[in-house]
Amino acid sequence: MQRDYVAQDIANLRFGLYERRLEPNLFRIFEQRSIEQASYRADFWIIGSSHVLNVETDRGGMAEVISGDSRALPRDGRIKLVRAVGEHCYHVQVADEFSYRVELQLLKVPDKDFLLNEPTSANQGILFRMRHCFPARKDMAETPITVIDVLKADDAGLELKTFHSYVEAPAVVVTRSTIEVVRKDGI
Repeated sequence: MQRDYVAQDIANLRFGLYERRLEPNLFRIFEQRSIEQASYRADFWIIGSSHVLNVETDRGGMAEVISGDSRALPRDGRIKLVRAVGEHCYHVQVADEFSYRVELQLLKVPDKDFLLNEPTSANQGILFRMRHCFPARKDMAETPITVIDVLKADDAGLELKTFHSYVEAPAVVVTRSTIEVVRKDGI
C-alpha cells in the first residue's frame, strides 16, 4: 500500500538509517533513478515528504531516509532514528558492507535565491540531479522542493547532497552523505 503525499511540515521530519533495503510500497514515490556499479546498486527516490536512498551489494544493503510520515518508517533493521533534525554528523559502519557518513544541517530562514538557484556551488561537479516540486497550498508563497544531487558514484562508493525546503517553517534541511563500499577482501 503506497502512502499518500505527506505535508511538508518540518516538525514531523525524521531521519533514519537502516541495515537493509526499504521497500517502495512504504512510500509514495514521485521521482526515482538508479545507478549500478560493479560492487553495488543504488536507488534514489524522492518520496512524499523527502527522500530514500537504498544501496545494495551482493552481500547486503542499507537505506537512508528522511520522511515526515513516521508510519512509513519500519522498525526492523533500523540502526538510527533522529527525531529532531538539526546539526548532526554521524559516521557508522553498516554491517561489514559500508562505511557511512552523513551530515545533517537545518538552515532556518534561507534566502529565496538559495532555494531557487543554489543547492550546490554553481551546480558544478554533479553527476546527476533529481528535483521535484511538491504541490503548494493556496496560502503558500513558495513551492516546497526536494533536490538530490549525486556528486560521485564509482565502484568504491558514492556521495550525494540533498535539499528539502519546508516553506511553512521556512527552513531547508541539507544532507551530505558519503557511502564507501567495503570490498569482499576487506580493503
